[in-house]
Amino acid sequence: MDFFIVDAFTDTPFQGNPAGIFFEDDAALSDEQRMRLCAEMSLESAFILPASGEADLRMRYYTAVMEIPFCGHATVAGMTALAASGRISPDRTYRVETNAGILPVTVTGQGDKVAITLNQRPGQFLKELSAAEVEEVTAALRLTRPAQYPLRVVSTGSPWLLYQALEPAVVDSIDPRICSDAIIEISKRHDVLGVYIFAMRTDGAARGENGHIWSRCFCPIADLPEDPVTGSALGCVGCYLGAYGDITLSSSGGVFRATQGFAGRRWGSAYVAIIKNEKDEWQAFVTGSAIVTAKGEIFP
Repeated sequence: MDFFIVDAFTDTPFQGNPAGIFFEDDAALSDEQRMRLCAEMSLESAFILPASGEADLRMRYYTAVMEIPFCGHATVAGMTALAASGRISPDRTYRVETNAGILPVTVTGQGDKVAITLNQRPGQFLKELSAAEVEEVTAALRLTRPAQYPLRVVSTGSPWLLYQALEPAVVDSIDPRICSDAIIEISKRHDVLGVYIFAMRTDGAARGENGHIWSRCFCPIADLPEDPVTGSALGCVGCYLGAYGDITLSSSGGVFRATQGFAGRRWGSAYVAIIKNEKDEWQAFVTGSAIVTAKGEIFP
């Protein structure tokens, strides 16, 4: 079975968020086999299969311990691997079937030098935490300063608990080595994959931009103590910022940049565009690039 390793949300090898990409052309793997492959490669991975309905192809996403409904960085990585191997043509939009629904994905560029835009599902604002619950989460993260806005569970395919901090230094202060057990309990209690914490940047590096967030993501429940760059959560953050008015919007929407990657010094970034759709729902489009770092054949 052919496989690729692709670093998503970066143009630099061994930065961004790595993903294993497995082409199940003839194989018919079980869930257990897919999780074992993820464990063998120590990578969150996408498995690419033929579409079962109206889509062009199907992706299923796994870590070493579970299947995930939708994974943004693995989708970017998977489409890059498809383009690099000549399995798809650039400059068109593909309908990708996932367990969270069919996702339009636009590929622009040539070969493995492509940009991928994920047209994510409209944001679902599933829950707003109470004041007592906010205090519990703040304490679990070992923070001494409150959140900027209410903590919300938001999903564009995978649910995340979003925590907007007052400043980037608060984001940097978290040590997942001492917070992972508490984050697992939070994730179970609120039925989320993990906690995504971010702050608006106002320093010189962010000048001239409509918006720039500095962020980190913790999802130990999925065997990912800290995720380097998290595409599904970025769509949720876009919808959240639109709802709370932290991004300047024009009649056509707004765009901001997200930088993430404190974990393992794997820096990466993406651009997020947000609009209000015809149903008055917030919707996000996450754009990033990726680079192939390895390819080969594996025998599951």
